[in-house]
Amino acid sequence: MMQKTIFAVTFLLFLALSCEKTDTSGYYENEVYVRAVTGDQRVKLYFYLCNANTTGIIGGPQFGCDVEPNAYFDVYQMNPDGTEKAKLASNVIDSFEVQGLPNGENAFFKIKARVGRQPAGESQIVQTTPDVYPLPERIPFAIAVPAGFFYNFSPDFNQVVYPISTDTFYGLVIQQLVPAKINYAPVGLPSFINWDPSSRYVSGILFQFTSVSPYFTRLFVYDSQNDSLLRYNNLGNYDFQTPVLAADRQHLLFLSNENNLYEYGLWSVNLDGSQKRRLAPDFKFKYATPEQINNQTNLYVAASPDGKAVYACFASYNKSEQDGLYQIDLATGAFTRLLDENWRVQLVQVSPDHRRLVFVSSQAGKNDIWVFDLATGAVRQVSSLPENITLTGSYPIYWLNNDQIVVTASEIGGVLYNYKITIP
Repeated sequence: MMQKTIFAVTFLLFLALSCEKTDTSGYYENEVYVRAVTGDQRVKLYFYLCNANTTGIIGGPQFGCDVEPNAYFDVYQMNPDGTEKAKLASNVIDSFEVQGLPNGENAFFKIKARVGRQPAGESQIVQTTPDVYPLPERIPFAIAVPAGFFYNFSPDFNQVVYPISTDTFYGLVIQQLVPAKINYAPVGLPSFINWDPSSRYVSGILFQFTSVSPYFTRLFVYDSQNDSLLRYNNLGNYDFQTPVLAADRQHLLFLSNENNLYEYGLWSVNLDGSQKRRLAPDFKFKYATPEQINNQTNLYVAASPDGKAVYACFASYNKSEQDGLYQIDLATGAFTRLLDENWRVQLVQVSPDHRRLVFVSSQAGKNDIWVFDLATGAVRQVSSLPENITLTGSYPIYWLNNDQIVVTASEIGGVLYNYKITIP
């Protein structure tokens, strides 16, 4: 399912929760999900078998699948090279606690499931450490947030944007806090957006139904400083994923399926709508069937601050072997796969010093925040959000500086908050 236009939080949840998937297409595989909760010299593992995907929210056990009630699990401790070290337990139902781990020592586990006597899948290797993550700091909204709308704050947190729909107006409300000012951008039916790091430009896509497909979109850029709007109606009827402004602020970068309905590549267009071109022609993300394209949930790009690289992530409801995190060199067109499909990478963002990437992943069983070190390739989890906080692929991540990020997430009941996370 492509990224879709959201007018209200309730509509967003309805859209995500109504995307039912069944095993009729042949591409669904049973999966074992495991979540590790760390403590002082112990790790408690929670796990379950997902036997039918029912929604598009990756990593959310309360939403993401039908849990098999008759599954039994074996718990294995693994060596760092992926080989089995020891079998810790057999025939457990939903959790297992491992005691006696030295503080700060990494540990590796895998869970294998069966139903009756038949193997029913196994988890990826879960890396844990007994270190306890500090709780994120909740940042209250600087304005009273009306109920029922979906919000994005600018990186300087002095502006907030949300969609509005009336009998005569479809578009965005851009509310500046200091000095107080409100602008209305008549973009049409808006979808997810990105802010330029300067907090000046809002870029996004428009949702458009056609006789061919409801997924075709249009790009737009709104200049909040000059209250001017650019809509790109000359780029063809293709599916454009949420664009980002390049580091030079002279052109947009986006993912699109122009070559054919099932293949996505990296594209660029000047801000005036001219010189649309494909970058890194060999870089592609390709689906084989319409069922697989409906299996899509998140395509996302982020530009490096120096303008030399683009980072793209792909995550599917039901894993595709092409999912993962990619680095694309804009000068040469060469690309490297940094993380594979098992990471379920969403919403990658580049640090201001271009040393680290931050992203959302369900590798530990629930969507949380991870960091990739570009110099060493090391990957580590940097937060453990409380169970009542939900991250999805539609909420933004901002770098405050090289060591702190702010993420927008929702608590149970759909209430939105910003959370500041310090990266150790």
